[in-house]
Amino acid sequence: MVTPGSTPLWEALPLGAYIQFPWRFLGLASLPLAYLAGAAAGLLPRGAHGNLGSVVLALLAVGLALPSFVYTYPALRETFPVTASPADAFAYDKKFKTYGTTIRGEYLPIWSEWLPKPPATLPTERLDRSVLPPGIQAESLAHSSNYEAYRVAMPEAGALLFKLLYYPAWHAYVDGREVPATPFRQYGLGWVTCEVPAGQHLVELRFTNTPLAQAGDLLSLVSLLLTGGLGLMAWRGRLGPVPAATAVARVGSDAWAVALLALCLFAAKVLYLDNTSWFHTASPPGTVARAQTQIASSFGDEMLAIAYDLDRREARAGDTVSVTIYWQPLRELATDYGSFVELRRGPGEPPVAEGKGIYANWAPSTVWRPGKYYPDTIKVVLPASLPPGDYTLVFGLYDPTQGNRQLVVSGSQPERTYEVLDKIRVVP
Repeated sequence: MVTPGSTPLWEALPLGAYIQFPWRFLGLASLPLAYLAGAAAGLLPRGAHGNLGSVVLALLAVGLALPSFVYTYPALRETFPVTASPADAFAYDKKFKTYGTTIRGEYLPIWSEWLPKPPATLPTERLDRSVLPPGIQAESLAHSSNYEAYRVAMPEAGALLFKLLYYPAWHAYVDGREVPATPFRQYGLGWVTCEVPAGQHLVELRFTNTPLAQAGDLLSLVSLLLTGGLGLMAWRGRLGPVPAATAVARVGSDAWAVALLALCLFAAKVLYLDNTSWFHTASPPGTVARAQTQIASSFGDEMLAIAYDLDRREARAGDTVSVTIYWQPLRELATDYGSFVELRRGPGEPPVAEGKGIYANWAPSTVWRPGKYYPDTIKVVLPASLPPGDYTLVFGLYDPTQGNRQLVVSGSQPERTYEVLDKIRVVP
């Protein structure tokens, strides 16, 4: 499921897109793969003194560990507090415009057609007081991600509306008795609402497991018990011909070999590899070390394009041309800019094809930090009817908050809103 051969299956599965990334299947495969790898170690050849298998195991471990050293040098990302609070998570969602789901909202419940703009700060309660009928008094007693409690005084029976996306796991209780919790369908909000009778009441909302989630928990518990039972049987020597004492001796020998190997790899990384470019590359300021072409184009004195990669300079009509532009903010940005790449007959001609980027490929530009560069991959689909010939790729930035106003190239005379990137030849 993570190989190109599975593409037809992905395209045929109606819910396949909700898995989002094929490599998620690696998580499912990792646990049984670990068991298989451990079992394979027991089949390694053993010499007269029992050391040959440990040496082979150590060499195999080195072969597995070295290619993974690149992951010990992660690309710098925006920092998030180690001890994050709900307010931190709320601020993160606002900054990256995910709002607890994704920028497209495809994971919203079916009862919610859109997400309203979140408040400026983390809400301390979820009751929507703006729609409460006159005379209703409500006191917030408790508030968390999965529980809400209020003391309410209702002059007459009515409905309470909560700023929570409805999901079947939400249950409403009035004075300890469950009442129906339903989605508020007006305006496509899909928020939680429940009916409360007249009088003074304790109203609670609880997020509990659905029957499907309970079945999953039960399946996990049964699997854990089975795994523990099999492990106990193996430890007592009832699942294989290897005597327990021999198995323990092999494990001890292999453990020492792997521990010594880990120590050697750690020392090699700290003392040598950290000072080389074997697994990581540091770019001089204002450059991208491994980019195809270095440039220096500033837009609106806000953003600097310092390099780009172009996957092809010759294409056919209907092909897709991929461009990666490396941006570096010149200051802290207050606007989430968008980028564009256009294909033109000439620099002054109207575009015949275009693609847009920045936001879809990285975080919004308001979280970018000066001094760092950010890759922005833009795909331009050539029209199927595009005549053969030489074309020019141009690129620039625009402000979506001001009617997609394009930023002017800094220092350009006369002023222009794009910079020439490269040439593309369209062949028959």
